[in-house]
Amino acid sequence: MRVVLSLSVVLLALVSLLTGCGAQAPVLSDENKDQFNRPLIRGTGLAITGSHIFDRLQFSEFGKPGGVLPEADLRRFIDTLLLDTLTGLEAKYVDLRDHYIDYWSFRLRYQDFGVRAFFDETIGFKVTADSAEAVAYYEAHKDQFSYKEQVELYHILIAPAVLARGPDSTMYGPLDSAALDAVARDYAFALYDSINAGAVFERIARDHSHDQLSVLSGGYIGWTPRQRYIDPFDSVAFRLEKGEMAPPYCDRDGWHIVMISDRVDEGPAPITDQKVFDAAREFVRAEKIDARSQQVIDSLMSGVQYVFHDPLLDSNSSQIDDTVWAAIVDGRDTIDFRYLKNYETEYILKYGQGTLTPVIKRSLLYQIGRRFVIMRALAETGLDQRDYIQLERQRLEHIASKSVLEASRFDPSWRPDDSTVRAYFDEHIDEFQTDRPLTVAVIYAGDSLLAVYLRDLANSGYDLQDLVDNYVPREQGMTARLEPAAEVGPNDLPKQLYDMAVATRVGSTSEIARIDDTTFAMARLLNRRQSQSFDQARGSIISRLTLQYRQARVEQKLAALKAKYNIEIESSLPQVRLRPYALRTMPHTE
Repeated sequence: MRVVLSLSVVLLALVSLLTGCGAQAPVLSDENKDQFNRPLIRGTGLAITGSHIFDRLQFSEFGKPGGVLPEADLRRFIDTLLLDTLTGLEAKYVDLRDHYIDYWSFRLRYQDFGVRAFFDETIGFKVTADSAEAVAYYEAHKDQFSYKEQVELYHILIAPAVLARGPDSTMYGPLDSAALDAVARDYAFALYDSINAGAVFERIARDHSHDQLSVLSGGYIGWTPRQRYIDPFDSVAFRLEKGEMAPPYCDRDGWHIVMISDRVDEGPAPITDQKVFDAAREFVRAEKIDARSQQVIDSLMSGVQYVFHDPLLDSNSSQIDDTVWAAIVDGRDTIDFRYLKNYETEYILKYGQGTLTPVIKRSLLYQIGRRFVIMRALAETGLDQRDYIQLERQRLEHIASKSVLEASRFDPSWRPDDSTVRAYFDEHIDEFQTDRPLTVAVIYAGDSLLAVYLRDLANSGYDLQDLVDNYVPREQGMTARLEPAAEVGPNDLPKQLYDMAVATRVGSTSEIARIDDTTFAMARLLNRRQSQSFDQARGSIISRLTLQYRQARVEQKLAALKAKYNIEIESSLPQVRLRPYALRTMPHTE
């Protein structure tokens, strides 16, 4: 009988494992993402793996605090990813020429890239500078390579104020300033001793420093000149040599530990420094490239013919439709007024005028026309057929086509009518109007001195329940009780206590109200609501309904795309564990 029972237990265990009963979903994280290369999403011409989803999550703001991402958030992210991916697949069916603004934006971006590529191919990739030219440039321009005295700084801060309000505030909060400073000093010297004993500075900084600007980067501040920080920073940091760390010192912010990873003295950096030599050589190359580029531009522009739309150039450009031509270059390239408007602000600032004269507009059109002439030269030389140029053109065209589809998801001008707004207000009247505007937790004490004591602790950040449970000297016959948080109005509290709660800031504890000879009370204000009339609430309701409309239209679009591409998402998704957003987006360094 025992054998049969044992076999039954084993069989039940196997069935449980095979059916997944009680089994935890696998965890997808940075350490094992390569093990999730199987598709979690499939569709017509589409397969998205778990590792791809994870890589995209890394740079999203989903799961900002880090840890395991809730499944609902994961599915919302997958919908976002699908909408973007499927919109990209649909983009190939868009004819950009039917969408003037998007097509114009694509052409402008492609021209920017094409002009750079033309000069790179014809000049930049071919121009060199030898060592002698680099040295000669350095000798003639030493001021360009001169620096103020600087140190490359790492930093740890231990701040008494942070200790007092941090996770250990119950320990440090009651200390006076002298005692708190002594604790911070001992803390800083303990960290200093640990680093000297072999602990890694960056790890100690990440785990202990109170400097919010540098804690996530392991205490790294960067290159720092004199007089950037308050005394005695300069006298401490600038007497250190490369790789040295100073003992903790104190200023108004707390106790500091600084380490110098490198330093430069004031004056020109030596040409023997590889970075300085490379910079000098690049300056020489830049001068050569500028000179040759100007020669090429002069050659290309020689004989170019412009026809200007003179009557319209004499008028206010902002009153003219974007698509109207402003100039024609060599009878083949049209510069429309959108180009003119795009650069007009820059020229207004350059010439210090409120509007541009027709003469200045013609000068601007000459400059814009150069883009078209250079792009023509790119095509005539066949350079536009280079693989990297073709790929960039396709990428920019794809982005513009996607923007057409994204703009068509909903009507950006849609707003709810007044009757819809009024109906929403009436249906959600409790949200906008209340006769219990305050949310408070109340301590009632049987002694005035005890009430003062408890209020002082409450204002230092102590938990109210903790105060009542642990700080009431009941052995002396004193009593106190806590009324937990509740929404209250004028009729729910004694008048004097309610009036004091009304005058209190959210998050603070009120003054003490004497209820009778043996009862004293204080209220911690947790939230405050104010009733709104329909006119006061109208704006927020319109915003909500507009957002709901847009979300509904986007969901409809996504549902239609899912159906078109036969999208299937695995019903059982892995758990996803993320690092905090600030850490996962930090540039990686070896």
